[in-house]
Amino acid sequence: MPDTSQTTIDWSKKPFNGFKTHPLTEHAKEVLRDLARFGPRPTQEINAGVRDRFRREALTQEVMLPSPYKTHKGRAIPFEQITAAGKSAIDAS
Repeated sequence: MPDTSQTTIDWSKKPFNGFKTHPLTEHAKEVLRDLARFGPRPTQEINAGVRDRFRREALTQEVMLPSPYKTHKGRAIPFEQITAAGKSAIDAS
């Protein structure tokens, strides 16, 4: 049996799904619509997978704004803000 304890895998060579990009899910489209309608939203409120897809495709950007949460009211935390590419993605769907 080969020793695999020293094996490293370079995940950056090829995405898990090849090079296909699937259409945005209904959930992802709704999050984009909410960002367009209501403005920036705390990053932690958005599903991590959806947020990563948005950033990879430049549909949103991270901005630092004052926290709306009581535990650290006023301290700057990351928010997601829709970009022009994100608005055009909504229009295309």
